[in-house]
Amino acid sequence: MLSVPLLYFLGLRFYISRNHFFGQSPHYPAQVGINGGVNLSTTVNSQGTTGTYSWSKTSGPGDVVFSAPASANTNFSSDTPGVYKVKCEFLASGATSSYTVESGEIWVVGVEVTPSSNAIDGTTSNEFSVNVEPSSLSIDSYQWTWEAPEGSGNNPVVNYSTPNQQTTIVNNAHWYAYPDSKFAQDTGFDCEYTINCEITINSQILKDVTEPKWGVYLPTPAAKTEPPQIDGMPTLGLRQVNGQNQWYVTGRGTLYRTAPEIVSRISSASQFYNKIVTVHEGRHVYQFTTGVPVIGLTLHTLWDADALYNDVLSSLTSNVSEQDLRDKIRTEINNQNSFDIQQMEFETELAEYDAHTQSNAVEPNYLEVEVYLPW
Repeated sequence: MLSVPLLYFLGLRFYISRNHFFGQSPHYPAQVGINGGVNLSTTVNSQGTTGTYSWSKTSGPGDVVFSAPASANTNFSSDTPGVYKVKCEFLASGATSSYTVESGEIWVVGVEVTPSSNAIDGTTSNEFSVNVEPSSLSIDSYQWTWEAPEGSGNNPVVNYSTPNQQTTIVNNAHWYAYPDSKFAQDTGFDCEYTINCEITINSQILKDVTEPKWGVYLPTPAAKTEPPQIDGMPTLGLRQVNGQNQWYVTGRGTLYRTAPEIVSRISSASQFYNKIVTVHEGRHVYQFTTGVPVIGLTLHTLWDADALYNDVLSSLTSNVSEQDLRDKIRTEINNQNSFDIQQMEFETELAEYDAHTQSNAVEPNYLEVEVYLPW
């Protein structure tokens, strides 16, 4: 039993211990986590002796709680890190003076984990760290841990770079599915791990009792395809008409249809990069360039620079200035781009159906969308 030095009175022996038999060597200091419990007991070593007990704090930075402050056996706890000592006062029945015995040091250990900010799937996280109070404690070891909800899909995992050090990062953040459904409408695009660090002090394992959380997510949308545009400027010339300067269009110049562009918000290291960027958004590029007329998609026919030039721009003139003619041309180009955006929106649902039929067939089999022909 762990005990402080004995006090002798009236032929009795009175001592305070924590979960050990009398006669064993002392095991103070005792370590306990925030709001954790240390079982303390007092013993009057004389058969049949009765009396009253009173527990109180003698030193330490915060408030303490005794589960049974008037009993020989009690549980000590505190929510403030620091070094504490407590005492128990015993008044034997019929006695006029009491006897007090004090415990050894009880270290209330505060373990605070500071997780990284939430990370996008496939990226390297910012730093995770753990702080231990009192700061004077000697830490024997660190062990970073993680948990995901039971039944989660897509193989949850947290790959710590240095799992046995005070600070660490996570390599290749990994999104998991909870509940385990392949459809994005069920799982959403976010997941959350419980992150902790187990510290060992004198063979006792302590951790952050708040169970810190860390999220991994995919942006929504994770990628998008910017549609083509008509851009550039025809070549211009100046001539005399009825004795006045007239600026007119002489040729197509640099007028052209830009290429569709994929804008990705996830890195190529993401497990979903191939599914979302390469396949899904790549299919949108195909729709804009080659087209899928078999299902009625005509996106490849929009933003036709040749048609705009032949039907509209080639006949524009200005009697004011070259800049005036350029402004007229730019207005017509902008009008055509806006019109084609509206036309594209009529086909968006069909375009998404076509792209999802391609990407749903690609692993991982998660974050998928149920697709139906929009007619």
